[in-house]
Formats: sequence, C-alpha cells, structure tokens
Amino acid sequence: MGQPAGSVPVGCLLLGWALGGSPLWGLLTVTALAVLPVASVLALRAFGVVDTLRITGRTRLILLAGGAAWELIAVALLWSWGAQAPLRAGLIGVLAALVAMLALHPTGVSAHTSIPALFAGALLPGAPVWGALMVVAAAVAGWARLRVGAHTLAQVAAWPPVVGAAGLVGAVLAG
Repeated sequence: MGQPAGSVPVGCLLLGWALGGSPLWGLLTVTALAVLPVASVLALRAFGVVDTLRITGRTRLILLAGGAAWELIAVALLWSWGAQAPLRAGLIGVLAALVAMLALHPTGVSAHTSIPALFAGALLPGAPVWGALMVVAAAVAGWARLRVGAHTLAQVAAWPPVVGAAGLVGAVLAG
C-alpha cells in the first residue's frame, strides 16, 4: 500500500465508499481520481513521453500539476453528480493536500508516504477508523522508504504530515 499506484486507488475507493455512503460512490471516486490519471501516465509511457514509471524532477512536477488540474475537474464532476456533503468535504481535503504536495515538491517530499497521509487527512473527519488506518499505511511507507535509502527522515516524517494536515484542514473547513 506504500506504492502510490496502490495507495491512490485504495484511498479513493475508501473515500468514495466511506464518505459517499455506497460502493457506487467508491467506484465513481476511484475512476475519476485514480483510474483516469493512472491511465494517462501509462499512455505517456506507451507513447514515449516518459520512459519509466519512476518519474522525477521537472517531469514529476509537470505531471503533479497536471494531475492536480485533473483532480479539480474530477471533484467538480463528482460534486455535480450529487456527491453527499461528507464526500464533498473529503474531496476538498484531497485538493488541499495536493496543493501542499505541489508546494513541497522542491523538498523531495515522499509521494509514497504523502499519498496515504493525504487520504488520512481527508478521511479522518468523516471516517476516523479508515483515516487512522491510512495514517498507519503512511508510517509503514515512510519506514520502508527510509529503509531502502530512497528518502531522508524529513522527506518521510516531516513533510507527509503537513500534506495530511492540509487534507484534514480542507475537509474540516469544507464540512
């Protein structure tokens, strides 16, 4: 679950199902927020725009910004389709956390750790048990990234909680 490719769909499914009140909202949320962006990255790889799924540097920043723009559109779609208030608040939390991730990009913030933290913050107000489990997932991902030497302590222990806090504040203010 520490891999962004795993934690994004799981987080989206939990967000939609737990806060939207039905499996249908879980599927709509995971499709809008995860499946379409991941398919876009896979298409970029297939067409040779990126040569690996390990995206770093300027390309990563461009993809994060593009992903954040898509997330804004996806949130608007889910909102217009009648997402319930708790899910709308969670979606605003996701957007707030994405802004924090973009701002922290120059620090080398760990996406592997920040993605579960993002969903933890967005889930905690409306689904505290799921939010707490995502906190654990973020901690395990951070430990793993430190263990393999991929990140510094600050990149996995200081910045991801900032991302999670942005998600929490966004969800609370929107709720």
